[in-house]
Amino acid sequence: MAQAQRILQLTTELQNRADVDADEIDAVTMRLLLNDYVALVTDLRAIVQRAEAHTHAAAGALKAVKHRIDQDQKLRLRRAAKSSQ
Repeated sequence: MAQAQRILQLTTELQNRADVDADEIDAVTMRLLLNDYVALVTDLRAIVQRAEAHTHAAAGALKAVKHRIDQDQKLRLRRAAKSSQ
């Protein structure tokens, strides 16, 4: 992630200037840092939403498969019970 690398660089830049009084350069650097954080968080939220959608879809598919397996098992038990009579 290029944004994460840039955030690290901007944070390092600010830390290196900690002994200097805050000036216009610091203000611009902090603004860039904040913009990058916002963009990164927005991207991460989108990733989480996609993962959630995939997880929800997978859970639905697993539930359908489990239901089918349960039905097949019940059918086998009924057939086994009829053949033993």
